[in-house]
Amino acid sequence: LLQKGKGPLEGFFVTWIVQALANCEDEARRADLEYFAAVLTNVSQDPVGRKVLFESEGANMKALNKELRVAQSAFRRESLCKVVRNAFMGCAKDDAVAECLESEAIETSVSLLSGTMGKGEEEHGLSVVCRRALLEGILCLAGLEEARKVLWSEKVPEILQKIYETETDEEVNEVLERCANVFIEESGNLADDDEEEEAAEAERGRLLEDGDEGVRRRLPRAPPLQARE
Repeated sequence: LLQKGKGPLEGFFVTWIVQALANCEDEARRADLEYFAAVLTNVSQDPVGRKVLFESEGANMKALNKELRVAQSAFRRESLCKVVRNAFMGCAKDDAVAECLESEAIETSVSLLSGTMGKGEEEHGLSVVCRRALLEGILCLAGLEEARKVLWSEKVPEILQKIYETETDEEVNEVLERCANVFIEESGNLADDDEEEEAAEAERGRLLEDGDEGVRRRLPRAPPLQARE
């Protein structure tokens, strides 16, 4: 499928699959192409597949960005969110951070996640699998200085805190906690002594008043997530 080492043909079918998914307007045909999204999940684990997604100013990834914003089945959306995760995770290994930034995939992911704030899953349409995949990708990007600047400019730490205030899934919350820890460590706000530790805790985001009992919920420290594909 990837046509590795075959010159101009290398990755050709990845582009073909992306275009088939993104340009199909016939509902019956779209249903027949569901498995294409899963194929992209698999090929995005390979450097050649990720390269094709980001080449030509990120044309293929931009097409997938648009696809992620339209109504679709849970299976297709989850598969595409995993593609984004794999692409983000491979940035450092592929030396493709600049291409990733150009693809606008970060902005799309942040927009999708921010759309979950204060809404139920049936309303925002992002399943636990989708939320976790996008957050795992952002977690990996947060460890890269160039990408982290974009995440700060998109107010990602603040958005993650707001998501955490209402998120009920334990695994998603675990990734949120790890994201918060990366931002704090990288910004130099994490310290060992008690006084500075309290300041670092405050930097993890706004505290949420939980009902009349005044229970406050905040993002705690957590060990870093091991990147996976």
